[in-house]
Amino acid sequence: MGLRVPRIWLCGLLCLTGCDSGLAREDILLHNPHTTGSSNGNGRHTAILSGRVGGAVRSSGAGTRVHVADGGLRGIASRSAAENALDTIVFASPTSVSSHDAVLTNCTVAAAPPAGGVPKSDIGLAFDLVSGGSITFVMAVDPAAQTHITVKFWGGVDVVNGSRVETQQNTWLLDPAKNFTTQHGWSHEWPCELDQADPLRSSAAIGAFPQRWQYATYPLPLEWTAGRTTIRLGLGTGVFQWYGGPQYFPSRQLFRAYTHTAPYLAIPVAETQGVAPADAPPRPPVPAAEQLDQLSETLGGAVQQLFDAQVWNWTDVEAGRMPACLFGAPSTYGFKCALLPNGRANMSGCKQQWQSGNDAGNLPWSSSLAALGAAYSSQAKWATNFSGQGWVLNRVVGAMDVHVRAQGSNGGFRYDHGDGTGLWVGGPHRIPAGNPLEGWGHTGLARAFTLVFDGMSAAGLLEIAIDDDDNTATPNVTRRDSYLAMFNASRTYLTVTGSTYCPNQQLGDAKGVWAANRAIELLAPEHSWPEDRILNEVVLPTLGLTNFSDAMWNAKNAKYPKPPGNWVTISPAGISLEAIGSLAGGYSAGYSDTLGGIDEWAAWTFTSNHSDAYMAIASVLRRMAPGFAHYRYEADCVDDAVASAPPTSPYRCLKNTAFITWRNNVNSGEQRTPIASHTALVLGDQIYRRELELYFKFAGPIAVFSAAAAKDPHWISELLNTLPLAENLEALLALPPSPALLPHEAGAPDFGWADNVGRSVVARYGRDRLFATLQWRHDTNHSEAFAPTVGKPVTANGACRVELLEENRSVNRLATVACTPGYGEALVAVHTLAFGAWLVGMNCNLYSPLPFAVPPAYVGQPARELVAGTTVASLPDVWHLAPNQTVILRMTATRESNPRG
Repeated sequence: MGLRVPRIWLCGLLCLTGCDSGLAREDILLHNPHTTGSSNGNGRHTAILSGRVGGAVRSSGAGTRVHVADGGLRGIASRSAAENALDTIVFASPTSVSSHDAVLTNCTVAAAPPAGGVPKSDIGLAFDLVSGGSITFVMAVDPAAQTHITVKFWGGVDVVNGSRVETQQNTWLLDPAKNFTTQHGWSHEWPCELDQADPLRSSAAIGAFPQRWQYATYPLPLEWTAGRTTIRLGLGTGVFQWYGGPQYFPSRQLFRAYTHTAPYLAIPVAETQGVAPADAPPRPPVPAAEQLDQLSETLGGAVQQLFDAQVWNWTDVEAGRMPACLFGAPSTYGFKCALLPNGRANMSGCKQQWQSGNDAGNLPWSSSLAALGAAYSSQAKWATNFSGQGWVLNRVVGAMDVHVRAQGSNGGFRYDHGDGTGLWVGGPHRIPAGNPLEGWGHTGLARAFTLVFDGMSAAGLLEIAIDDDDNTATPNVTRRDSYLAMFNASRTYLTVTGSTYCPNQQLGDAKGVWAANRAIELLAPEHSWPEDRILNEVVLPTLGLTNFSDAMWNAKNAKYPKPPGNWVTISPAGISLEAIGSLAGGYSAGYSDTLGGIDEWAAWTFTSNHSDAYMAIASVLRRMAPGFAHYRYEADCVDDAVASAPPTSPYRCLKNTAFITWRNNVNSGEQRTPIASHTALVLGDQIYRRELELYFKFAGPIAVFSAAAAKDPHWISELLNTLPLAENLEALLALPPSPALLPHEAGAPDFGWADNVGRSVVARYGRDRLFATLQWRHDTNHSEAFAPTVGKPVTANGACRVELLEENRSVNRLATVACTPGYGEALVAVHTLAFGAWLVGMNCNLYSPLPFAVPPAYVGQPARELVAGTTVASLPDVWHLAPNQTVILRMTATRESNPRG
């Protein structure tokens, strides 16, 4: 059967009119049984076609088998001039543009090609889509088979001589009415982009793929092409919607577009390709002592800013400019109440105002208390001005006192109106809180307490009575009792009311529960949960080492049915599966990389002698550190991405691949090295030690965040992520050289690696690198309910996301292609990806062997199986896969078979 793409999956897809049928676009919209639509009030369609893409199902003696297209193998095995393209439009050729009946809207025609070494055969005019621009053109398609479209971009400039930078920007496949909605731009939710990078987080000033062509591929829905030999397609620039308002960006220049049936476009041999760029040099090394001084100054300065921004002016309270209940409240930029004409504050309104500031993300002001507590307890150089100081202790205690009064009736702190404004849930009239992002704030609060507990005890601060509810009519309560009540309520809230499916949220909640229980253990051990309860109900399920029990799931998500099957948030391969765990999640370059957060948790349990929890967490780190290493590779970075001029300081760096990511897309890679000090220093993981060696080698002056406070919740998280580095920098820099190599590092052997639960594969063959996510973003259609919440099974969507770097020919492919199983078919099955010389068969069933039907074009071919490292003389028609087994096969008898040459 074919594969139906969810509506949101097509939210940026193609402008379409019927060319052979004689139907107008409106006729197709009316007569297509899969069309849905609405109006946004401006007469603009927000309809998204539901389409089917993929292969057909045929039966065999062994039961039902899914037929997969040849993947492009036949095309690359030959050297024919036409290769496997059905049609090609050359945008620089007036003749080609005219013959394809191209129509331009708000487009400019470049007067000259981009500088920086574009091959001479492609010099000429090329379209440069401006904001809101589009181009439509008629292309040949197959009336029965799956058709894909590939667009050719220039990847970047010569980093030395280039004058125009071709950064990755927004080019979208258009929907039938050529409309864009804000849904088009959610780079981390909807797979709509043909060519997109997050402009707020990408350092792509040297271009995504300098000196090389990039080929971006997308599948066309079968009902768009069924019975037709030509259709009109569209490309346009769209809105980029981040965590804020939409932004428009022009596209890169477009050079060619191709239609083809196989997922892999066999590029005609006559097309000249670029050259592999020379690596940028590492930045000059910085002596260890200087590194420590710089990092300590940055972190110490940032923490001082937090103290400076804290509400600590009693004169404002006496003058009526600040409610007394907020005295000691943390902030990042100097919180002030809005004043009335009489110069006084509306006390109730001011509490709402503070709560709105703390609501700006994941309770950032509450989270920041962990840094203040660490400043008091640390002996490291960065804390020289704070360590053991009485004024620091008083500041931390004052901030915790505010939280006693600000806590809601159910233990939470955060209630968002839905418009970005917060609601005060604390005393004197407490109401329930409710938000899935609180875990980090609770963690910071409880962690701060454990760090200053000894100092509070020695100073007798726990026995002092305080206002615990902002009510002068009720008696004060000792800090010991009020803190005990606060942490008990926090523990309950995070266990019952916290996050749902997202692994990073689960980790925040779990660390918050553990930290709150640790605080209770210090205050009143008889009220703490025993370690086996914390282990079985919090640690193990959060780490993917056991399923959530029915009772645990119902306590936390009573209104949602528990997902059926083996639902975990971290795969057995050690990869955190964003956004919704093993049923509808996968590898993500950013959110998924929870190595640093779990490493920090391991250090806490290690120092507090919680041995069972520690052993469980350490077991995950031993898989997670080498697991994520498969996604890291060396690349060139710049300090400041400037799209109007070439960079001034390219340098060598480590990146995570980000095209195949579940959330967020930062094409083609994201510069991120999580600091996992415990993994390096205590567990002694050699792969991670090598990763740190390269990080320090490439980093130059270590500046992992800006010292200047920002109205951004990520500033707090970046500060907190810097703490383990600052605490352990000297020891990390003193580690002996690791004998290990990262999988993609020069000198490392060819390899194949798979995460069957996350449906992700990584491989290297010579200088070729393959990254792929199978069933990419399945069941994440945000116009429909997540299947388990309505009692439905999660099924496949038949879309695979592939990044293939063919560096022997200096070609980079970013492809979203049809694969099997198809839309609506079982997710726990054998997954097949056929892409040129590459073939992947993955058994996602953890318990049963399954047959892998090798596509006919690959049967009999010689190949290298990269997971086991074996040579296969002739591929069989059926490969019997063991439970949880993946084979990654690289054909060795094609013109692409010698990537070392």
